[in-house]
Amino acid sequence: MMRFVRELGGTRESTLVGQGARTSCVDAALANGTLAYYCDIEPLHVGAILHALAVVVPTSLAVAEREESDGRRFLASVVLGVEVATRVSYAFDPVALYDRGFHPSAVAGVFGAAAAAGYLFRLSPERQAVALGLAMQQASGLLAWANDPTEHSRPLNPGLAARNGTTAACLARLGFGGPATPFEGKYDAFTAFSGSANPDALADGWGERFHLPDYAYKLYASCAFTHPGLDALLGLVRDEQLTAAQVERIVLRFPKSGAHMIDDNPLKSHCAQYILPVGLVFGRVIIDDILFDRTRHPEVARLRRGMTLVHDPELDASYPARYTSIVELFLKDGRTLTRRVEHARGTRENPLTADEVRDKYARLTAPVVPRARSEAIRAAVDGIDRAPGLARLAGLLRQKVGGPGRATEPPWRGWCLWPMPGQERGPSEVTALPVRGFSGTPEEIERQWYEQVYRGRGDRMPQLTWRAVLMGSALGGVLSLTNLYIGLKAGWGFGVAITACILSYAIWSALLRIGVARTPMTILENNCMQSTASSAGYSTGGTLISAFAAYMLINRTSDVPARHARLGVLPRRARRDHGDPHEAPDDQRRAAPLPERHRGRRNARARSMRRAAGRCARRGRSAGRAWPRSSASSGPRASSS
Repeated sequence: MMRFVRELGGTRESTLVGQGARTSCVDAALANGTLAYYCDIEPLHVGAILHALAVVVPTSLAVAEREESDGRRFLASVVLGVEVATRVSYAFDPVALYDRGFHPSAVAGVFGAAAAAGYLFRLSPERQAVALGLAMQQASGLLAWANDPTEHSRPLNPGLAARNGTTAACLARLGFGGPATPFEGKYDAFTAFSGSANPDALADGWGERFHLPDYAYKLYASCAFTHPGLDALLGLVRDEQLTAAQVERIVLRFPKSGAHMIDDNPLKSHCAQYILPVGLVFGRVIIDDILFDRTRHPEVARLRRGMTLVHDPELDASYPARYTSIVELFLKDGRTLTRRVEHARGTRENPLTADEVRDKYARLTAPVVPRARSEAIRAAVDGIDRAPGLARLAGLLRQKVGGPGRATEPPWRGWCLWPMPGQERGPSEVTALPVRGFSGTPEEIERQWYEQVYRGRGDRMPQLTWRAVLMGSALGGVLSLTNLYIGLKAGWGFGVAITACILSYAIWSALLRIGVARTPMTILENNCMQSTASSAGYSTGGTLISAFAAYMLINRTSDVPARHARLGVLPRRARRDHGDPHEAPDDQRRAAPLPERHRGRRNARARSMRRAAGRCARRGRSAGRAWPRSSASSGPRASSS
C-alpha cells in the first residue's frame, strides 16, 4: 500500500504514518485508513457494528494537516465524523447490511469521512450536503474479505472509505455537483445498500447525545464478535487454573444473526475455531497470532479440530446491542465448565481503567517506536485540544519506523511464539523465539522457524548492505594481520568472529553518537559483517598457522622459512645437525644473521623460543621414526631457506 501511494506521487501535504514521507491528502487518507484497521484492535461501536475511528481519524489527520487547522478544530472534526458514521449505520441497520454482504465500517464510514473533511474545509451547509451525496456515489465495501486469508482486503475497506469521503469533500469544495439528498428520493442510499430504512436515527437527539463515548476498547486482535467468548474462556482458565492440555474440546454459542461472520472463515481474525484455541494456549490474541499460523502448535491444532460454534437463535434477542456469548469447556477429567459473558472487557458496560488503556497503548507501540517517542505522541494527543496546529503530532507520527527514531528494543521483541504443550503461559507472560516449541524432523523444525519467525520479519530487515561488507572487510584486514603476528609469535591460531562483533558494535555505537552513522546495524547486517570479517580471520589463523606447524612436523625441521623470518616475528639461526638422514645438509639450512632490531634484549626471548621450537621438532622426529619407511621417504624434504 505504501509503495502504491509513493508511486502515485502527488503534492506533499499530508503525513504517511511511519514512512518519513508526505503525499496528497486523498492518498494519505487511503494509506493511513488501511493501516488503522490492519491490526483489528481499534475501537468499535458494538450496536452499530462499526469501526468509525479507523476511517475518520486518518481522514481528519490528512485534511487538517493540509489546511493547517488547529487541534481544537481537528478534534471537532473527529467527533463530527464519528457521529455521522454511527448514525448512518444505525439508519441503515447494520444487521441488514451484513445480511446483504456489505461492510458497515466502509459503507457508513464514507459518510463520516466526508462530514469530517467537509468541516475542515469549512464547506457551507449546501456544499456539505453535496459532499455527502458524492460520498454516497462512491460508497462501497463488501464482506468478501472474509475469504481472503492475507488480511489485505479487510483493512482496505476503511482505507477506501477514508479516501472516498475525502475525495467527495474535495470535489464539493471545488464546486463539483452531486445529489444533495442522499437519504431521500427514488434512488436513496437505504434502497441501494440495506433495503431497510430508519431515517429517524440520522437526526434523533442531534447535539444532545453523542455516540463516541459508546465506543469500546478492544483487547484482542480479532473480530469483536470473538471477544466475549475470549473473556469467558480466559476467565474459566484463570479461575480454574486450567491448561490447554486439560481441555478436551470447546463449544461457543453466539447469536445466530452474526455467527456467520466468525464461523470457520479462511480469515483467521474472523474464525472462532482458530481464535479461541489460540487464546486458550497462549493466553492472548495479538496481531502476530493472525499473521503467523499457530495451528502448527499441536495443542492449537487439536483444539481447533474439536471446536464447535453453535448459531444460537435464543441469543438473537439482544443482538447487535450485545454480543452475548456462552463458552462450554469439556475437560478430559469429565467435567464441563460453562460461562456466559454479555459485555466484553472494554465496552461501556464493562470498561477498562485508565491504566489499562495506557498499558494497551504501551504494548502496541513498544515493538515499533522508542519509549520517548511513544510518550511524546501520547502527550501530543492528550493536549490536542490546546495545540495551535498539528505540526508536532504529524511530525512524530511521520518519523520512519526503523529510521532515526528506531526502537532500541530487540527486533524480535513481541514475536511471542509458544511454550511447550502442558507449559502454557498466562496472558501476562511472554516468550521470545522458543525453538523448543517446534516439533518434527530437523528439516520440519527449520521450515517452521522460517515460516513463523523469519518470514515476514527477518526477510524485511536490511542484511547484505554496503556498510556491513565494508565494516567486515576493514575489521577482517586488521584482524588478519594480528592473527598472523600472534600465530607466528606463539603458534596459536584465532578465529575473529566474536572479536569482530564486539569491535563492530563499539565502532558503530561511537559513529552513532558523533552523528556519522544515522541508524544502528540490524542483527542480520551484523551477521553479514561477521561473516566477512571472520573469513579473513579463519584463513590466517585456522589455515596458515596450522599449516606452518604441520610443515615443521612433517619436514622434521625446526627451521622457519625465510619468508616468515622476514616478518621479524620468529628469528632463526643455524641449528646443529641432529643426524637424521632425511634432514637437508646443514649449510643449506643455515639461516641468515639476525636483523639488528632483534639483538639485545630480544636475544633471550629468541633463544627461549628456539629451544621450544627445537623440543617440538625433536618430538616430531621421534614420532616420525615410528612411521613406515616408505611413507617417510616419500614425504617432503626440508627445503633450503
